[in-house]
Amino acid sequence: MLTPKEMIYQFSSFMKKILIFSPFFIRTGKSKGFLGGMPLQAYFYAKRYLVNGYEVNVVTLKMPGSLKRELFEGIKITRVGLVNSRVGFEIEEIKEVVDRVRPDIYLQFYSRSGKGEKALMFLPEIKKRFNSECLVRFGRSDEIPDLSPVSKKALEEATSILVNRTMVKGFVKSIPKAKYLVIENKADKKIFYPKRVEEKVILRGKYSIPKNHFVVLFTGRFVKNKGVDSMIKALKNIPKSCKVLGLFVGDDRAEKLKGRRGFLEELKKCQDFSPGRFRIMGQLDHRDMPEIYNLANVFCLPSRAEGLSNSLLEAEACGLSLLVSALPENRRKGAEVITNLEKQILAKYRMYNLGLDDYKNRAKNIVGVYGADAG
Repeated sequence: MLTPKEMIYQFSSFMKKILIFSPFFIRTGKSKGFLGGMPLQAYFYAKRYLVNGYEVNVVTLKMPGSLKRELFEGIKITRVGLVNSRVGFEIEEIKEVVDRVRPDIYLQFYSRSGKGEKALMFLPEIKKRFNSECLVRFGRSDEIPDLSPVSKKALEEATSILVNRTMVKGFVKSIPKAKYLVIENKADKKIFYPKRVEEKVILRGKYSIPKNHFVVLFTGRFVKNKGVDSMIKALKNIPKSCKVLGLFVGDDRAEKLKGRRGFLEELKKCQDFSPGRFRIMGQLDHRDMPEIYNLANVFCLPSRAEGLSNSLLEAEACGLSLLVSALPENRRKGAEVITNLEKQILAKYRMYNLGLDDYKNRAKNIVGVYGADAG
């Protein structure tokens, strides 16, 4: 009798095939977890196509501790090497995957930082050779100006460019001949919702967080673009007498692979010096995040560049107060735009101590479920 894994490989030749290129994807084994919004979205798309009967193939960057090839939850993952931060991915390795899969659908998640532009060169060839439906998913509007004429020409041949509503105007102006499809990120309210007070008390015990501390949550890569440096500076300047704890979920491994500076080491020094003010949670499985959001009082997103953040929507769904940078993509009903992060955290901390916490009724602003993007 065939094992489930053998059955998937034996009958995959009869199935429609999708090849998803995502610079970053879910990490398994010792490096288990997600690297941010892009791998999370890529995973949701992969699961949706899997449910709809497709053979799903993913090509992504090989991270330390991860396997070159594996079958994960029915998804065939191939991880390719990075030549260096300037050149990008091993092109021949990607070509080998394309030739092996011969996709009916090609879906590329574009990332300037992940050398995603290099992969756009495959799109016209894939469309011509295999008559594939070719889709490109963009996450940030600030990636448009950096596109080369060759890349813009490739995007004109895409079946659709998938964008958030805040990005449409800029893209149409830059690449008017392309076809666009607006797809919004949404939070699954069946998973992300505010827990009862007594449940939150239990959760704080589970994670060894004092129940009387005011918790400010940051999630994402520990890099300057995400504004983690602003968060560190603000927390350092808050008086030690204030029971404010900064909770940091993420890491900077992807940046180190590209030879860029991250802030993990600085955070570790802060944690060693002020363990009551800084707590590094590391890179967590997305399934742990509903609990993590419910540990916090405030979610902070001080990013300098952003798409429509999954974490922002999930934090909102869990009823957290929101402090966000002034980017159009971060504007949410009830969110407070950051002007002076230190003073704003202190103000919310004092409201909390007076019993005037402004985050108790945030759940009414929930944006809904993932819909087409859901896993």
